Amino acid sequence: MYILLKPLAACNSEGLLDASLILSVQGRYGARLGKCRWERKYGKHSSRTEIGMINDKIIGNIRKLFVTNKAKIDSLGGQSSPFEFHSQPFGSSECAFVSSQSTLAISPVQFGYSFLLDQSSLRKQNLDGKLRGYSTSRQIESAKVGDTVAEGTADTHVTNKEEKAEENETSHSRSMEKRHAVALDSNVDNTRYCHDHTGALSYPRLMGEKLHKKISMTMTGGRQDTVNGMCELCSILHNLALSKNQSSVNHLLKQYLVSNSGASVGAFIDHLVNTYKTCESNPELFDWVLIAYLDQGSFDEGVECFQKMVSSGIVPGISSRNALLSSLVKFNSMETAWELFHEMKSRDMDLDVKSFELMIQACYHESKPDAAEAILQEMQSRGFKLNADSYSNMILAICKKPNSQLACELLKEMKSFGLVPSEHAYGCVVGACVKQRNMSEALRVAEEMMVDGFGFNTVVATSLIKGYYMKKDINAALRMFNEMIDRGITPTVVSYSIMIEGCCGLGHMDKAVILFEQMKEKHVMPNVFTFNAMIKGYLKKGMWRMALKFFDEAVDSDLANVFTYNILIYYLSKCKRMKEASELWSKMLSKGISPTIVSYNSLILGYCRQGDTEMASSVYSQMNEKGIIPNVVTYTTLLKGYFRRGDIDEALRLQRTMTQSGVAINDFTCNSIIDGLCKVGRIAEANRTIEEFKKKGFTPTSMAYDSIIDGHMKAGAVSSAVRVYQQMCDSGVSPSIVTYTIFIDGFCKTGSVDLAMKLFNKVEKQGLELDIVAYNSLIDGFSKIGQMSGAHLVLDKLIAVGLTPTCAVYNSLIHGYVSQNNIEEALDLHKKMRKDGIAGDVYFYTTLIHGSLKSGDTVSAFQLYEEMFDEGLIPDTITYSVLVNGLCRKGQIENAHKLLPEMERKGSLPNVLIYNSLIDAYFKKGNLREAFRLHDEMLDKGLMPDDRTYDILVNTKLERNVLLSKNAVPVV
Repeated sequence: MYILLKPLAACNSEGLLDASLILSVQGRYGARLGKCRWERKYGKHSSRTEIGMINDKIIGNIRKLFVTNKAKIDSLGGQSSPFEFHSQPFGSSECAFVSSQSTLAISPVQFGYSFLLDQSSLRKQNLDGKLRGYSTSRQIESAKVGDTVAEGTADTHVTNKEEKAEENETSHSRSMEKRHAVALDSNVDNTRYCHDHTGALSYPRLMGEKLHKKISMTMTGGRQDTVNGMCELCSILHNLALSKNQSSVNHLLKQYLVSNSGASVGAFIDHLVNTYKTCESNPELFDWVLIAYLDQGSFDEGVECFQKMVSSGIVPGISSRNALLSSLVKFNSMETAWELFHEMKSRDMDLDVKSFELMIQACYHESKPDAAEAILQEMQSRGFKLNADSYSNMILAICKKPNSQLACELLKEMKSFGLVPSEHAYGCVVGACVKQRNMSEALRVAEEMMVDGFGFNTVVATSLIKGYYMKKDINAALRMFNEMIDRGITPTVVSYSIMIEGCCGLGHMDKAVILFEQMKEKHVMPNVFTFNAMIKGYLKKGMWRMALKFFDEAVDSDLANVFTYNILIYYLSKCKRMKEASELWSKMLSKGISPTIVSYNSLILGYCRQGDTEMASSVYSQMNEKGIIPNVVTYTTLLKGYFRRGDIDEALRLQRTMTQSGVAINDFTCNSIIDGLCKVGRIAEANRTIEEFKKKGFTPTSMAYDSIIDGHMKAGAVSSAVRVYQQMCDSGVSPSIVTYTIFIDGFCKTGSVDLAMKLFNKVEKQGLELDIVAYNSLIDGFSKIGQMSGAHLVLDKLIAVGLTPTCAVYNSLIHGYVSQNNIEEALDLHKKMRKDGIAGDVYFYTTLIHGSLKSGDTVSAFQLYEEMFDEGLIPDTITYSVLVNGLCRKGQIENAHKLLPEMERKGSLPNVLIYNSLIDAYFKKGNLREAFRLHDEMLDKGLMPDDRTYDILVNTKLERNVLLSKNAVPVV
């Protein structure tokens, strides 16, 4: 019986054991020889003499081992094979121990475990008597029975009952199965030796670095090296898994994954699965492999690993699958998490409460309350009981919808099971109730939260404050804000911003300013949301200068963002103040702030309202160049601009472009097209368009019918408008407030104010609340026919129903008084407006200037003109026309003429009306030279004289000829 030993003399160039050549599994007849690392005990560069001494020690230990276990070893060779112990060097490092029939090899691995290899196993390796795998330079030339019989006789064997008893008490890892060796030689089929597991390597401590180095080198070699190296790795993993040595598996996998050896996940799993089927290994290994990928943060590889396992017929355990879902949810790979979750369900894999809890978390992070509700229903159908965390996550997800009713039910159900909701869950439910304007329920939940021992916190208080101002109860909001302070809760910047936003939204700018100053006094610095709220509040009140003051402060504080700029750009564009809007745009770019699609849409809106569709189209082109894709608002705004200008063909062409670009036409677009056609008098075409849209699945809304009704009313075709109204009702479309307002406005514009008033009273009796536009239509109708008492009666009704008069309402009243030459009443209304904080617009001031000049009060006219600039308003061409014409009529030609260069400085160009007024004035004054110079200047600026210009020139020339003929001296 040969016993071949490879001692520690098999060293590499560094004097260290070449661990990649050795794999040892402690078999049922193996024994520990003691553990220590070569470099720690003997140093890295020990001499041959020292190695020889170690060999002697090893041989001595082996002798004792076999003397102690002689009966066991003899049993391998059969009952008739006597055991003899011999030793003889093979070269300088191998030693042989001889028996009569079978050959055994013992390999002490760094004084670690040893294993036994019987002769039949050697044959399976196709060695033909040669033992390979230790070193190519140290192969044993001959290992046949009798070739290396050593001198001497073996010691008589002794059976140690105590050690046998101890051996029988060992764990499952030392079971009585027959073991085979697994060598790391690349020429060996490692899958044949997967059963040597019960004495698995103490890998991390004994040979981790060396084996890792070997595998890494193999993996980076050729294809065959990679395959062999993978087989080696998988064989080791299966041995460790069979011994349930998870820590060693984890360590080895970590080293393998960190090495980034180049082998694909699929190839690795293929090898692992193939060796698993051969070795009948522990299936837990696949769970450990999957979790190893996740521990390394390799989530994509983890997903690939899972999918490869499943496709190979291996289903990872539920804990590892949950770990995969957890990692994906935690790192926001929600789409992949959902795909895997649905795949697990479709393949009937087991799912537990944890699986569903993870997907509830995904619903919360993705704001998918509907999906959360579906998960809840499925959990209930499976009979799963939610724990406190599950309920809380479910409540958080549901609150994002928000579905306050279901959230409150879950809160109640949770408490019925003795579970206490978290403070965060309570806060979310309060917020959900507030969003759905259910303040009574929000207050109840807040009270319940305090009963459960949670304090009244900032989040809940801020939510309740928002709820009150959403109900337009600013006083209750202020009381809650003060109560929060009284309870010792310091308001945060969010609390202040919500409070300020509420005050600004409801028009209480005085309270907003107090809060703004208060927060700075308490060293709570305003953020961009605070500034944006103040800016929007002042713009809503028409107080441009105050809005600009806060904007400048935001810019100086480096807080202004694209939303801040967008607020002002939109306001200026809406007011057709495009020069200022363009300057603000340039300032935004200089600050390094990139415009958004909202920024571009605002500019397009402004140019379209100004009638400059060329500039609007230019902005549209810039959007495309910058890679910003136009949306339905972009197309619809530009489309309306073309319709407003009367360019129907271009509008319809843009509609086709919109469709080709894949932008879906919505109700707003359809209504804009119908409205545009109606405004240019193409009502029949508008009707045909409605029918075409119906065929495409578009259901006309009241807006579409309102546009057609409005078109008929503007054309004076009241009967046609009534017919469309009836058609709308027959189609099941209910008339809106806008529908009735169109009729009221149409009646007023045709002078039928009595019919408008009758319809107004009828709508009121039906319990419908008319909007400010309907009231203003009536006020304007009464004012235009000079019935100011009737106008004031409607104004009183407007205030009585809780509406606030707008600038448009005052414009109608002032126009009525100016038409009656009652400038005193008009100026009184102006004072009342300023007192009420209602800012006038350009039309308002133009009407007052006209009234003042008409009454001969040039001083008031210029005061109003200066006041416009103080309010941040820029006079338009009509304002200058009124001023120039009024001053020329009063003989103040020089003052009127001075307005021309001022107009150009303000971004306005004189029109033909202004030139006509000046030319006429100079002709009447007798300054023909200046009159004709102005005429030439008008031509140079590209302005074409109109009929009025020629009438002035012709009439003045005739008058001059008549005057010359009267003064002529008769010729005698």
